[in-house]
Amino acid sequence: MVNKSKAEYDMQYAKENLKRIPLNVQKEKYIEIQEAAAAAGEKVNGYIKKAIDAYPEITNSAIFTFHLDEDITFNNKMFPALEKLLLDNSEYLKGFTRQGGSDGEYVLVLRFKGTDKNSEVIKAYGDLLTSYGIKFNYSDNTIEE
Repeated sequence: MVNKSKAEYDMQYAKENLKRIPLNVQKEKYIEIQEAAAAAGEKVNGYIKKAIDAYPEITNSAIFTFHLDEDITFNNKMFPALEKLLLDNSEYLKGFTRQGGSDGEYVLVLRFKGTDKNSEVIKAYGDLLTSYGIKFNYSDNTIEE
């Protein structure tokens, strides 16, 4: 009887407080999201919710992307150096993202505070990649609200 009461409460709570958002993606995209969520140690639903929550951090910021010749997503030798550069340059950077896609595209994305990019920070990350023997090219863009 307690279980029925709990189930009824849960249904009533969901009805009053939650809204379901249907989301359709191509199967290949779902697999990509699923792999990224698994790599982050999360379920797909939680991973998507975090991405939605992070969106305001992305808007009105400069983004600089290094396109890499190899995947550094799980390069634990390099991660402390990447993180140190982030901390040393926290007045300019919001963060960085390492991504390795199932399509063979590998990137390191720097997210700057505001719309100005700091060329010294970009050079420092480029020098770090070079020191690990990673070849790259880059592109940059700015997302403004």
